[in-house]
This record gives sequence, C-alpha cells and structure tokens, in this order.
Amino acid sequence: MTTNVLFTISNREVLVTDLANGQTVWSGRPLGRDAVDLIQLDEAPRAVVLVESYGSPPDDRSNLVAIDLHGRLVWRAVLPTNSSTDCFTSVEVVDGQVSAFSWSSHRVVIDADSGSTISDEFTK
Repeated sequence: MTTNVLFTISNREVLVTDLANGQTVWSGRPLGRDAVDLIQLDEAPRAVVLVESYGSPPDDRSNLVAIDLHGRLVWRAVLPTNSSTDCFTSVEVVDGQVSAFSWSSHRVVIDADSGSTISDEFTK
C-alpha cells in the first residue's frame, strides 16, 4: 500500500503528514537532534534529513540520515574524512541523485536506497 505523505520541518522537528486526511503520521528528531534541512525522496515514502552536528565521537558525527514515514532510520551516510571537525553542511538532489557537501570541502553523491557513497569529490 502506497502512502501519500509529505515530510516537512517544523520547530526543528521532522513532521510527516498523510496528505489524504491531513493527519500527522510521525513527528520527531532523527538521532535525537534538531532537523536542519530535508529532501523528500520520490521513490518511496522516505526523506533524507540533515540534522545538527555536535562534533561527537567519530561514530556519532555523521549528521545525514534517511528515515521512513514512521521516523525509523533507513541509513546513515558516511563522512568523507575522519577529521573530528567534519560534518555534512548541506544536501540537495542533483540529476536525481542525493548530493551532500561536507565541512571538509567534499561533494559526496549518495545512493538514495542504501546510503552508500557513489562518489566523493574534493571541491576546494
């Protein structure tokens, strides 16, 4: 069953609304962090969400995730460097692919289904 939903950000939370009845399907903060930006994916009821980066330990610094319409984590993108200051700073869709930029000046193209890195280009 395909659900027609809309992902938005309100008060730094992701809000998923069922467009058929206007009801909230889910709201919350992925990884417990404030939502900064999101892109709704057309292929499935999912969104790629950029959340605040807190500069935590290496396994916790990656701040780009995909969630389903119930807020469940689908994947978490891998940062292009091991630098303690690296994080994702923006996300967009370019030519149908998820593209994210990092603080370390990398443009990373990410597979929307798996979250794996397709390409990584240093842009500075």
